[in-house]
Amino acid sequence: TDAYKAKEKLKAFYGMIDVTLFDKLQLVGGVRRERDKTDVITKNPFTPEQSIVTKLHKNTWEPSINLKYSPIQDMNLRLGFSRTVSRPEFHELAPFEFTDVIGGSAVKGNPELRIALIKNYDFRWEWFLGNEDMVAFSAFYKDITDAIEPTIQPTTQLRESFTNAKDAWLKGFEVELRKNLGFITQHLRHFAVTANYIYADSETEVEPSAGFVPTTSKRPLVGQPENTVNVSLEYHNPDLGFTGRFMYRYTDDRVNLIGGLGLPDVIEKENDTFDIVLIQKLGKHWEVKLTGQNLNNEPYTLLQGNGIYHYYKTGRTFKLGVSWTW
Repeated sequence: TDAYKAKEKLKAFYGMIDVTLFDKLQLVGGVRRERDKTDVITKNPFTPEQSIVTKLHKNTWEPSINLKYSPIQDMNLRLGFSRTVSRPEFHELAPFEFTDVIGGSAVKGNPELRIALIKNYDFRWEWFLGNEDMVAFSAFYKDITDAIEPTIQPTTQLRESFTNAKDAWLKGFEVELRKNLGFITQHLRHFAVTANYIYADSETEVEPSAGFVPTTSKRPLVGQPENTVNVSLEYHNPDLGFTGRFMYRYTDDRVNLIGGLGLPDVIEKENDTFDIVLIQKLGKHWEVKLTGQNLNNEPYTLLQGNGIYHYYKTGRTFKLGVSWTW
């Protein structure tokens, strides 16, 4: 079948407190209550009068708490905990088969998918040094139950689908730096460099089920690279009303699909991308914005074992917009 109908009804409320406990210590806490009902109706091509109904109804509590301590002016220490959810998309739940636009793979949803529950633990130290300069260090840990992972099965046309991992975790750190280049010479006072590096280690365990038997039970989370680098060179001149940014991003190898029944995992190889943003203000209310993405038209290479699973280019994307504010 290649047709389905879906609807989702989400009701939620949220409460928050913001309290200064001591002179330099602030507490922000809250809780969100969500009541979600998702229904996906997939048509049966052989018996049209009988539809396949998938119901995913779940109530969740999502608390959060954040502490901010400021030992000196312009320096903050932050601790945070939150509980969040990740819900399957409609096409991930519907047991219908479609062809992926990129690569032409057959993809079929899994009506047995469950909502993923995520516990987030975060620490951040930040120091604002004036003149928009900043240095920061962050550490994070995520404990994930029922993580939703894409899979590939050895059917005649290598069908892709989705499954829930038993357990998964993600931990790592991030280093950030922003520096105005005016310290070199006043001619560079409108230029600034921003850079960050993220290291992430992760592991997910997928147990065999009636619908999917993984080739290996443990691996990194799908789509999670171990190393990520972002660098941006910005020119901002308020007198001219002009801002320009040239950005570079690097991500290393990461799992793209989990292999099953002897098939190896599909690995997306490392890539580099360059983007640009140009913003020009016209008077008090008008603004023109030009963006260019993937300027180097970096190819995407997906490997399975020693062979190429997919190889494609998305092309360069340019957008021009005009906005008016009051």
